[in-house]
Amino acid sequence: MSKSTMLRLVSIHALMKHLNRCEVVIILFLLWATLWPLVFPNWMSFGYKLVADRDIDADVFSCHTLNTTVDNRADCPLVDTRLEPLVTALTQTDSHLLDTIADRYDIKLGGRHEPRECRSRQKVAVIVPFRDRWPHLKLFVQHMHPFLVSQRLDYQIFIVEQMDTNGFNRGKLFNIGFREAIKMDPEFCCFIFHDIDVLPINRRQTYQCSRSPRHMCSALDKFRYVLIYPDLLGGVVAISRSQYELVNGYSNRFEGWGAEDDDFYNRIKAKGLVLTRWSQQISRCLMLRHKPEKPNPSRMALLESGRARFQSDGLNDLQNSYQILAVHFEPLYTIIKAKLS
Repeated sequence: MSKSTMLRLVSIHALMKHLNRCEVVIILFLLWATLWPLVFPNWMSFGYKLVADRDIDADVFSCHTLNTTVDNRADCPLVDTRLEPLVTALTQTDSHLLDTIADRYDIKLGGRHEPRECRSRQKVAVIVPFRDRWPHLKLFVQHMHPFLVSQRLDYQIFIVEQMDTNGFNRGKLFNIGFREAIKMDPEFCCFIFHDIDVLPINRRQTYQCSRSPRHMCSALDKFRYVLIYPDLLGGVVAISRSQYELVNGYSNRFEGWGAEDDDFYNRIKAKGLVLTRWSQQISRCLMLRHKPEKPNPSRMALLESGRARFQSDGLNDLQNSYQILAVHFEPLYTIIKAKLS
């Protein structure tokens, strides 16, 4: 044993002698609470289904039987094994990349892409709620288009911007994006509900829907890539059109930060659906730095009373509760400007 190691052990022993038994127990508990999730990141795998890596291909369904368009192309592979799975998420805007990304990656007006050489299993709408986060929007499209194109996806990015001064209503903006995207293209069968400050970093996390609703970015760098509680459903969620309609979408009542994703988890559970996740290694995501949102002081009361409103608060009471001020087809995204009432 080296001299430095001996000195450390002596120091630790001397410290422990000056602590009472209660303090020692507290220190040991804190060490356990810190190290256990790092060693066993999937230790809280209850309340959801953890899909094994070998079963992922079967977990992603095909929408072709739902679509009426004739397409004789071969199906795209779920994972392109020629590419490295891990990607780097830039946290600074690359102006040259943003200026050239549409031509380089064959992005059509409105943030639309379809692979030419094969047929993607699903037509995917990526719905992003938004207000006053323009630097994050640039970073988001800068990262997401190369990432999604590498997966050979048929997709479109929709930015739903809240134009009023009311509290930010993430759930309602998701519902509006869902409705407006279907109006533009009824063949969208998979919806990815996505925060603008979360970026995936593993290409094996395919941006297509599973047979059950899937929490995609369950391993955030902010939480040391550990799932902090099993009911967590924030960040990025993939769900089919039929399942989203079944649960009546998100609640429209949560203004400000917090609890609308917990309410959505309860809706999924109430309809007998099972939330799924893929492995911690595949589900890793980066969260961009941002100023914390102001919490909704009524969020816990709304969450507690949510079960009584599942059938009356959501997609089916969305009509006449918002006004579309404009829809712009930008080079890298479609932006839907909505005023909420």
